Amino acid sequence: LAAYLGKLFFLDLNNTVLLTRIFFSFSLFLAIYSFVHLFFKEKLMVLAASTMVFFGNTLLSRYGLLKLLSGDGLRTEFLNFSRIPHPLISSLFFFVFLSLFWLFLKRKKWYFGGLSGLFLGLSFYVYLYTWPFLYVFSGILNSLQREVIKYFPPLLELKKCLIIPSCIRR
Repeated sequence: LAAYLGKLFFLDLNNTVLLTRIFFSFSLFLAIYSFVHLFFKEKLMVLAASTMVFFGNTLLSRYGLLKLLSGDGLRTEFLNFSRIPHPLISSLFFFVFLSLFWLFLKRKKWYFGGLSGLFLGLSFYVYLYTWPFLYVFSGILNSLQREVIKYFPPLLELKKCLIIPSCIRR
């Protein structure tokens, strides 16, 4: 994904990395914002939660907090969460899937279910260990909406169809 973004704008490697960090960080912030907004309607809390995902690792770690309080500044790599491809792009797929799956459960529209199944399958390609967490979180979200349990297995079958080429290639 990052390489295609650089090809699209005819950028060299350094500028591609810079552009992808900005673009995917903004996209991830919007994905986290939309997911948290599905549960909490207060905008200040949603903004705080989305911001905390990005800055929480840096600001709340012992090293980062000591550096901040002593006035020495923070790490040179300020946003650890903006590393490409993981955790930035894999987290983007993670939160987009969770948002779409929750919309599917609440509104019972199949296009949300299809898109969430697509992002579940694509998350297997981006980072191998993301999709087990997605299974767990989708089970938790599914347990919150007990009346739509019958819709969950078809989404898992769609994910299996999407990962077959990866299993054959390996």
